[in-house]
Amino acid sequence: MGMGRRRKHDKGLPSRVYLRRGAYYYVRPSDQKWLPLGKTEPEMLRALAAVKDVGANALADLFDRYELEILPTKAPKTRKDQTHQLKRLRLAFADFATPDAIEPRDIAAYLDASPKAVMANREIALLSHVFKKAIRWGLASVNPCTGVERNKEQVRRYYVEDWDFWLAWVYAPAHLRALMELAYLTGQRQEDVMSIRLADLRQDGIYVKQRKTGNEIIVGWTPRLTALVAALRERPVASVWLVADGRGQRYTLAAVRTAWTRLMERCPCKRFQFRDIRKKSANDHETGRHLGHREKGTLAQVYRIKPAVVPGIG
Repeated sequence: MGMGRRRKHDKGLPSRVYLRRGAYYYVRPSDQKWLPLGKTEPEMLRALAAVKDVGANALADLFDRYELEILPTKAPKTRKDQTHQLKRLRLAFADFATPDAIEPRDIAAYLDASPKAVMANREIALLSHVFKKAIRWGLASVNPCTGVERNKEQVRRYYVEDWDFWLAWVYAPAHLRALMELAYLTGQRQEDVMSIRLADLRQDGIYVKQRKTGNEIIVGWTPRLTALVAALRERPVASVWLVADGRGQRYTLAAVRTAWTRLMERCPCKRFQFRDIRKKSANDHETGRHLGHREKGTLAQVYRIKPAVVPGIG
């Protein structure tokens, strides 16, 4: 196992990369020369791939390549989350020089030591994908994450009652009302609902390519969904988006999250999260298939949470 001195500064940067006076530099191990990499993070990552000594720190090189080639292909929210996760993984495994130096016991130790069990699971899931790519690229021989039991997680099993949902709807601003109804009637995730374009409105329903999974689905028209879409299309401002602001632009995730937080603070309903609407939709629908899950187990174990109503005695 390769051991190295832990950083005191620039902890989130790739190995041997430092930020000085607004610019990034790479310290070449062969002669300790400081090589300029540019002033922005994308410039730094591109330049880093060209100047690094091959094999100087194969694990750091692997993380760099994954961040440069794979992360940009993921959905914006996933990319943002995994960028932070990757920084934590770099720090945690900084003492390992090569991918094959990491063993399953090191993965288990990471899971056991983390104070946040769920977050550690997500980080190891990302590390596992990094190793899958490493094996594909010929940079690792085995995936040390395979076969290591993850931390136990409790699935959020909260069903939003009708009165809480519609009371929140009454208190919500217009754009949040529209997103709430779309999420409920289509069963899609928040970001997918926000990303619906007029071009996605088809004769047989609303086309959605889910950003998280890449699954494609068409949610068929119902009288309620038809009426909602018709009302949204009557707005005075032209836009390519089904739900748009006063300038015709798509709402950002940050703006919707802020509006949701404010709604939950002033609404007298029982508080719930926007993502809970998807579970409500899954349970209120006859089959839940409109969520787009290919595996029935996920639908049954994670989303179909409402207790069955059975007849009583007498």
